[in-house]
Amino acid sequence: MTRQSADFALLDARIRTDRGHDVQALAAFEGRIVALGSTREIEDLVGPDTRVLNAERRRVIPGLIDAHLHFVPGGLRMRRLDLSEIGGRAEFIERLTSYAREHPHDAWVQGGGWSNDAWADPSPPHRNWIDAVTPQRPLFLWRMDCHAVLVNSAALAVAGIDRHGPPDPPGGMIDRDPATREPTGILRDTAMQLVQRHVPPASEPDRDEAIRAACRYAHSLGLTMVHNMLDWNNWPAMRRARESGALSLRVYNILHQRPDSLGVQRWIAMQPGDDRMRCGACKNYMDGSLGSRTAWMLEPYADAAGSTAPCGLRIDGADGDELLLSQFITADRAGLQLCAHAIGDAANRKLLDLYEALLRENGPRDRRPRVEHAQHVDDADIARFAPLGAIASMQPLHKHADGGFADRALGTRRGRTSYRFGDLLRGGATLAFGSDWPIVSLNPFQGLYAAVTGRIRGGGVWMPEQNLSIEKALAAYTSSAAYAAFMEDHLGRLSPGYYADLVVLDDDLLTCDADAMRDIRPIATVVGGEVVWRVDD
Repeated sequence: MTRQSADFALLDARIRTDRGHDVQALAAFEGRIVALGSTREIEDLVGPDTRVLNAERRRVIPGLIDAHLHFVPGGLRMRRLDLSEIGGRAEFIERLTSYAREHPHDAWVQGGGWSNDAWADPSPPHRNWIDAVTPQRPLFLWRMDCHAVLVNSAALAVAGIDRHGPPDPPGGMIDRDPATREPTGILRDTAMQLVQRHVPPASEPDRDEAIRAACRYAHSLGLTMVHNMLDWNNWPAMRRARESGALSLRVYNILHQRPDSLGVQRWIAMQPGDDRMRCGACKNYMDGSLGSRTAWMLEPYADAAGSTAPCGLRIDGADGDELLLSQFITADRAGLQLCAHAIGDAANRKLLDLYEALLRENGPRDRRPRVEHAQHVDDADIARFAPLGAIASMQPLHKHADGGFADRALGTRRGRTSYRFGDLLRGGATLAFGSDWPIVSLNPFQGLYAAVTGRIRGGGVWMPEQNLSIEKALAAYTSSAAYAAFMEDHLGRLSPGYYADLVVLDDDLLTCDADAMRDIRPIATVVGGEVVWRVDD
């Protein structure tokens, strides 16, 4: 190696190596790390054209990887009505009124983030709250989990939903007044599509700006890679961002598409990829969510008396396993990584059944099937992940949000089957962490805090037996998340041959008090030896 070998150098840092000790500096060439050592050793590789970043003795960690988010919707949501931190009906109406007044030219009022389970009165909102605010303009407001939506009477009229019909679609529910059959304005899971198909799509310039805004925001939080649940209509914008250089982080796309023949065709059309952006998987839905009481459970919900779906909803495969399994088999033979949303314990059990049937049919290979969320897993199913090589792709901030009401929804006994980070790791599963942004905050340090402390909304501690050490939690955001995308041989670690994707922090994540963890902020974020964000930019 010559002095000119380094085109990037990080000096005067505290870099934890795979061997568990710290070194002071690293050098990179053409995006990859070529040396680690003391500052004096790495200074010998600095030439006149080397980009030098001095960490001023701060902690440096591998670039953080969010293993589950919705990148373009997240960027779009940054400019829409945010109802994520409201306390109840009065604040809901007040914020909606203000937003509608400030955006008089929007054909539809869009936004979301509300969670009635976090309110003092957890009763779900009703269209009679909002009809007076937007009597003429249709309104579409996601629940925080995106498995339910509140719409007003104008939106119901556009979709032709009234007391006469239509019936609930497979995998969905239209909430109705039990006495009059009038719709309340709450639509759950596939029933949301009855209105959503009428909502005007975002323009292509809006999508382009959403990607740029999401990149900036992600880098400010230390993220260098994301696993993006990609809607097909957002693929052109993602491709433009990659081709123009606007995509400043790495993206592993997971096509938001059942792995049927159309899904396989679309996946093929997205090839080839590279280490900046690729598509490796299709994602289907086994069920809904706990907050919307549509997660598919083995036993009825404890607080769902009178519900038409007391155990929640099965979505894909609701009419039987045969078609879904045949699609899994065909997609697997084509080379796709299989990926499915499964929250309830029944959904997780059925998905593992299908993955086992797939293994019997297609034989062993390094397929790494993913279970997105793996939120409620029965005791009998914990040990089934490891033999399948199944990835438990989980979101610690969902535990933070759900902990205040999960026991109410499920009962204390079944509440103990929730967010089993520790049990899954002890059972040999690979654990990858993400956020599910914009469902919850994109901030990975808040996720690390939730995984390590078990603290939930309101300040209590829930399921502390599932808490992880900071080292194991950090691995779920770095090396294990890279493994979940088949990129563990060059991402997720700070070692020679790996990409120089890293974050300089304002506090030492590995030694600070746990309560300080959630307030850590990046000083600089680096992707492939390029500084993509600085705190003073």
